[in-house]
Amino acid sequence: MRLLDVGGESRAPGPRRCVDEEIGRVAPVIEQLVRRAGPVSVDTRKAGWRGPAARRRCRGVNDVSGLAFDAALAGVVGAAGPE
Repeated sequence: MRLLDVGGESRAPGPRRCVDEEIGRVAPVIEQLVRRAGPVSVDTRKAGWRGPAARRRCRGVNDVSGLAFDAALAGVVGAAGPE
């Protein structure tokens, strides 16, 4: 299965984005990709994606911090459940 991974915050050194800004940048892209290209994963370290990811039918979450940045993100991943 092909899965596109989309994120709205760079991992490079520099200022970090708040979750609302991250969602605002990425949500429209995710909506279009789901419609046109298929399964999408959101690349984030923030649990604030719980509702927005589900509403946009994201199939997964890619957290490069391994839940070390925001442990509540585990609930976002768990809420997605198996297909």
